[in-house]
Amino acid sequence: MVANLSSLLFQLLVPCLLLSTLGRNLDAATLAQSAGLVIWAVINIGVSFLVAYFVLPRCVRVPRHLFVPFLLAMTFNNSGSLPIVLMEPLARSPVLASDPTAYQRAIAYIWVYNLFWQTTIWGIGAPAAERDAAAMRDVARAGRASGTAAATELASLKPSTSTGDIASLRPATPTDAGGGAAPSSPGASARRRSSPHRRPDHPGGDSVPHLRLDSGAAAPAPVAPQRPRGSACASACSTVISQVLTSPPVVAIAVGALLGLVPILGATLFEDGGALRPLGSVIDTLGAAMVGMSNLVLAGSLYHGSAETLGRVRGGSAGPCCPEACVRRGPACCCEAEVAAAETEDDGAVPPLRPGDEEHLSWCAIAAMVVVRLLLAPALAFALYAGAQALRLPLLVPPGGSMASPEAQAAGTDPVIFVVALVEACTPSAQFALVITQKAGMTRAAEALSLAYLVMYPVSLVTMPLWITLALSLVFGG
Repeated sequence: MVANLSSLLFQLLVPCLLLSTLGRNLDAATLAQSAGLVIWAVINIGVSFLVAYFVLPRCVRVPRHLFVPFLLAMTFNNSGSLPIVLMEPLARSPVLASDPTAYQRAIAYIWVYNLFWQTTIWGIGAPAAERDAAAMRDVARAGRASGTAAATELASLKPSTSTGDIASLRPATPTDAGGGAAPSSPGASARRRSSPHRRPDHPGGDSVPHLRLDSGAAAPAPVAPQRPRGSACASACSTVISQVLTSPPVVAIAVGALLGLVPILGATLFEDGGALRPLGSVIDTLGAAMVGMSNLVLAGSLYHGSAETLGRVRGGSAGPCCPEACVRRGPACCCEAEVAAAETEDDGAVPPLRPGDEEHLSWCAIAAMVVVRLLLAPALAFALYAGAQALRLPLLVPPGGSMASPEAQAAGTDPVIFVVALVEACTPSAQFALVITQKAGMTRAAEALSLAYLVMYPVSLVTMPLWITLALSLVFGG
């Protein structure tokens, strides 16, 4: 159900919201004046990605099947609905209270910031999650197929085959040439191959097994023809570009920007009396449902993730499957149930985890996510803003460094632009990371990741006011 809601968000509600907001709020003057927000979006997303990809995995352990959802949650913070909520009381603060249109302009600037943000998360993040889920499904499917082939070969042996000959039938591994150990049964080999920690392109990765009889000779498996490396790279780039350009939210961003930048087209849909105003009303209504629906996806993921966590804490049946649990609980344990479920699952489902796999983020990893997303990433963004102030870089800071400078007052610079830039840097992770993970079919990963949100959002109620106070001080020179 949650995965279906995520697909509905991706295919319909998010595109409608983007069409409505960009068509109404974006125009050439606003885009030219707030172009620095696009630069700040690139900086904030780039810094968060570098920390999440290169630094955090060296400090805490992130399970293989959670790495892409983890990377999405750490790279993309809540840059749409939460800043819109935060800017409403900020527009009534003493420094902006005399400006009656500050909040309306803030909404327009937030969507200028989101031009790059939305394009990146839906054009790059969502396809990356889909590819990762497909890779894990392919590994599990190949493991089950190889295990079935070994069992079929075993069943086809003549009745006169001796017990020793049957025992000698096993999948050969690369370690056989050097005298290393090999799996003792086809079932064990299948479980080893189907672990989501192993990727199809892993150096020691999955291939069709060689069945070896007691003669010791291995029957070579058919080798697929290899394409030239340049051709494979070009094909991969073409696939990625196609996924980016055909993503419904990315298409909606392009169309919405066109509607906003060409006033005649936008008025046809979104102004009273427009020829297509009934269609524009439908788009507005569907777009307005996006925030509530994304909250339902977050709530559904939180419910299942929290239930499993409570089950593990209380010693219940919910929790990761491990050999030790099987020994304690007897043969009818979760391991056998999950392996059996994997062998009968639909092709579109991501396989359950295998014995020994880590299913959840550790509490240390969750704490690291909270610290990085709510403290380290904003601190880096504010430090870069202070550096831009010292250098008086155009577009990134007001002329003269702050709104208190004579240059900024003479130029008529809008302070709301820079308040939005700093508010965008201090929000918690985006709920769209869970939406994308659910849509990709990685339901268990979304449930595990939702526990970090359960901790992060309450903590952000303490950190965000502190950062916003500092933001006002930097912008207005208080």
